[in-house]
Amino acid sequence: YFLEKTQGRIPLSLCDVQSPFNVAALVVDMSALFMGLYDCPDQVAELLDRITGLMSEFTQEQIKRIGGALVWPGHGFASCRVFEGVGMSDDNSMMLSADQYQQFAVPAMVKGTADFAGPAFHSCGNWSHMAFTVKEIPGLRMIDGAFSVQTDPSPNEAEVFPTVFANSGVIVNARIVGDASDVADQICKLWEPGMKLIAVTYCQTPKEQKCAYERVHEI
Repeated sequence: YFLEKTQGRIPLSLCDVQSPFNVAALVVDMSALFMGLYDCPDQVAELLDRITGLMSEFTQEQIKRIGGALVWPGHGFASCRVFEGVGMSDDNSMMLSADQYQQFAVPAMVKGTADFAGPAFHSCGNWSHMAFTVKEIPGLRMIDGAFSVQTDPSPNEAEVFPTVFANSGVIVNARIVGDASDVADQICKLWEPGMKLIAVTYCQTPKEQKCAYERVHEI
């Protein structure tokens, strides 16, 4: 309906794609899933592999239906027709250790996005402690996080991200809700040469939003 009424002139993203581990936590009891990492890791890996296959099929179907209006990485990310990768929400994986994350969550995410130029990572909350681990995801295109308390009651520690992602080639999609001074404070912590940084801001008035825009570009 959307494509028919707009004749494909307005871009359309994929749905809010969840990572295979996020889906697994919705399909089975979460406590059982976490115990399974220790008691039956092979079965957990098989579950994630099956979910990954279904997700790939579903993504292919979306691509076929949306056609030339499709933008990447998708829901929640700054997206356009020339960006690459599939955006995935991976919130529940933040409860894993770094070793568990690399053993279980990463292979499924990489396999599920292999046909679509790689993964783009999102998690709500403060996942600063996992930043180095996330950066090591093979083929990672973009990461997304919240950087103000108005965006998320537990925002990321902005100072961590230039240390991790400068000169990595990975785009940092930084969501910052607040007034112009809030935005500027966080951009000063996030920005340094070598960063690929997209500031996604929201202010209460057009005047304040214009001020935020100008402050970002000054920095």
